[in-house]
Amino acid sequence: MPIAYIQRTRERYAQYPPYKWTLNTDAPWTPLVKPLRDCRLALVSSGGFANGTQDRAQVSAFVVGPTRNYTVTLNESVLVEYVGGVATNRTTVNLGVRVEERDGRATDWAFAPVSLAGRAGGNLTLAARAEGDSLIVFWRWAYLACDETFPNSYYVFHAVLDGSAISDDNDLVYFEAPRPRRSPPVDLILLVVAGIAVSVIFLLARHGLKRRA
Repeated sequence: MPIAYIQRTRERYAQYPPYKWTLNTDAPWTPLVKPLRDCRLALVSSGGFANGTQDRAQVSAFVVGPTRNYTVTLNESVLVEYVGGVATNRTTVNLGVRVEERDGRATDWAFAPVSLAGRAGGNLTLAARAEGDSLIVFWRWAYLACDETFPNSYYVFHAVLDGSAISDDNDLVYFEAPRPRRSPPVDLILLVVAGIAVSVIFLLARHGLKRRA
């Protein structure tokens, strides 16, 4: 059943200004200089919600390599963390790769989970490509909810499955976040209030002395 994607997008974001669609007068693609079977391909997918209302998001990509195939998955999951006997739910982002050999054998690899302040609902973007017997992965977690309790954040991680070993285990390669809004220090506020109070008391006392004189 066909889905009216454009119409649904307009209805979903009706409260925002109309989206300005890209208009290309010619094809924005680079012509292939060799047959498609000889080209290196990569798949990019994204998912999740930018407003932070979804607890778990997941994206996946399937990569065809020269000697094996890869199924790459990226998802958010909840773990229970105990601190001093108190349980707290925290969200981690998990990268997994399933390697499928040409003879049918399959191996699953799990990279180190990443916690981003335990926050859930980030927008996930995944890009992967095969080079020889290696798989190179870049993935992004972006929190764009404009939430007063948590700043907008943009993380990019890099991971490599080199043959039969993990060589880069979710290394952070890029981070961006706005500077937090800083209010005046509490001690400075107290000092100003105390100074104003002393000045008022001094003026009142001076006025009283003048009336007695």
